Amino acid sequence: MKFLLAFILVIPLFGLSQPVVSDGEREIMAFEKAIENAVANGDIDFLEKAYAENFVFTHGSGDAQNKQQWLRDVKKASEEGTYISRVVNAQNVTLGNGIAIIKGKTTISRKNKNPFWIRYTRIYKKDTGDWQLLSHLTTDHNYTD
Repeated sequence: MKFLLAFILVIPLFGLSQPVVSDGEREIMAFEKAIENAVANGDIDFLEKAYAENFVFTHGSGDAQNKQQWLRDVKKASEEGTYISRVVNAQNVTLGNGIAIIKGKTTISRKNKNPFWIRYTRIYKKDTGDWQLLSHLTTDHNYTD
């Protein structure tokens, strides 16, 4: 009887450890991972559509780039074979009214250099059915070279 009572009391606690993720959150999280893969693979066509026209990428140094400047750097990195991978390790999503804010962490592996991670805040918008990235702000990093 004690075992049954303990079992009944413990089972509900397992549900508390699993965060509930909505379909919208899953969608934006998958889109963010697709963007990281596109950057790693130099898929400029995908990124042209994924980034809003007024997209701004702010680096950990505080330097900011507009869409064209960032895409130029992504293209150059692709041509030089810089990126091995860009893997999203963590995502925390706030979602509402066609806007998504993601606080996340990505590990970046590069050819002939040490890997590093960045923490960031990103703002996405969804106007006509498709998400677009408006802003990336690197909030922390561990560059090693």
